[in-house]
Amino acid sequence: MIGLHHTGLTVPDLDTAVAFYTAVGGFEDCLRFSLDDTPAHRQAMATPSASANVAWLKGPTGYLELMQFENPTNTGTVQVEIHDSGIRHICLQEVDANPFYDDFIAAGGSGHARPVGLGTGNLYAYVQDPFGNWLELEGLPYAPDTTAKPWYAHTAFVTHNFDQLLEFYEKLLATKRSSDGTFGPAEPFDIVSGLDGTHLRGGWVPVTNGAVEIWQYLAPERAPKTPALVSDPGFSHVCFEVEDIAAETARLTDLGVRFLSDPINNGTVTTIYGRDPDDNLFELLAFADPDHRFSLRALDGNNFLSALKTATADHYKKQAAAAKA
Repeated sequence: MIGLHHTGLTVPDLDTAVAFYTAVGGFEDCLRFSLDDTPAHRQAMATPSASANVAWLKGPTGYLELMQFENPTNTGTVQVEIHDSGIRHICLQEVDANPFYDDFIAAGGSGHARPVGLGTGNLYAYVQDPFGNWLELEGLPYAPDTTAKPWYAHTAFVTHNFDQLLEFYEKLLATKRSSDGTFGPAEPFDIVSGLDGTHLRGGWVPVTNGAVEIWQYLAPERAPKTPALVSDPGFSHVCFEVEDIAAETARLTDLGVRFLSDPINNGTVTTIYGRDPDDNLFELLAFADPDHRFSLRALDGNNFLSALKTATADHYKKQAAAAKA
């Protein structure tokens, strides 16, 4: 498992979305292509119509895939809330969360509260892009100043089956959670979430370039949402880059993971899609050339990630020592 290559986001206006995320998200518009409405694509992504225009946006530590479908589905659905089930947000990090937050608002995003602390030394805020999709902005004042910023940190899921989903991504990523716990209720969590009485379980499964974050809101309660189609507006799927599609597919099939079709190979990249226990869509991707320019291995932020890991460990060691003093 090389890492989390991209998170997919389906939008109604590709150019507007590209302009927003390149202006304030730390991303570069690096690739445009189209998907044809073929039976193979429809089956692979479990969508009634696969015709779409796509943009890959490159950040220092990962990609964002923006998709505008010719025939989008469920465009009249109610706006999602931060505690609705599904792929709920991506997290972008910066050294100073306050000007980062201001930049998002000035560019056309919206937020209900400025960044606040939760006792970790970091600052947190939830914002929404111009289409209502949620993002977490996180400030890490101890981060090393060695890469372009901001940078991708994690993709978050909200579930009603915390243990099951966390264990699934441990299995998928072939690694154990880095931490998990129960948080709230407390006022700072309400400020960040914009909810009342926020009480939740959280867990993190690490990948080389970030993490998969799992949340279950114990309060306030929210009924499960119908799983999204890739052509629905909002975050549609997560994509993990692997060395060998055939080997990973065989390993995961033996573990009971369900895939939607056979792999699709276009000569440059091989992909396959599957569903997690909550019916969220995931993708595995492997480049024919392991040194391909769009592989995670080629990103500028790889050395930064190593330095950030060291700085983060030092930060929490100092916090622990101060708490004992």
